Amino acid sequence: MLFPEKSLLDHLSGYIGWKDLNRHYTAANKSLLELKGLSDVEEIAGKTDEELSPSSIEDNKIFQQQDLCVLNGGKVSTVHFDSKSNDVFLLEKYPLTDHSNNITGLIYYCRPYHKDEVFKLLKQLDDNLHLSASHYMLDDGNQNKYELTSRECECVFLLIRGKTAKEIGALLSLSKRTIESYMENIKNKMDCKNKAEIVAKAVLSGFHNRIPARLNRAALIKSL
Repeated sequence: MLFPEKSLLDHLSGYIGWKDLNRHYTAANKSLLELKGLSDVEEIAGKTDEELSPSSIEDNKIFQQQDLCVLNGGKVSTVHFDSKSNDVFLLEKYPLTDHSNNITGLIYYCRPYHKDEVFKLLKQLDDNLHLSASHYMLDDGNQNKYELTSRECECVFLLIRGKTAKEIGALLSLSKRTIESYMENIKNKMDCKNKAEIVAKAVLSGFHNRIPARLNRAALIKSL
């Protein structure tokens, strides 16, 4: 397995860890070890997130889903809220590969996010809408179960947050008629009869936690 040079990673701000194909830690930088209350790499080696933080049940479920995605060749980029401090972190996960490009594990990098105030505002909005907002996936729109396009994902994101077709059009600099056309396509792809069904299905599928790439802008999020 190809590993980054740990001595270099110890000098980076934030938490860095890497795992094998079974999601067991193989190593971590100094900051992550201190966060877990450990003093040596041997103490974290062979353990899972569930073993290291057994009380963090919901977070561990999210981390497990992310790990499985990465171990299947995907990449993950999420904005994560610390449940205790309410600090905002950017968490990125990537596959580790060998010389033959076979996946052998994963590495992640978690660090304070410079857009923290923007996402705190979004979380506050979503909490008021009774949406689960412990994390947000920064989404490129290329993968979703309904095969929605990037524009359609943007419409769903805003529809979930109570925006009308006219308001969505204004936010995306598109006409109301164009948005309504997107909505018809979304209904067909999601097998929905109306916008209320779109919202219900979208939330159940986790679309409320996915931020389309073009909507990851402070001005737009603040306008919600």
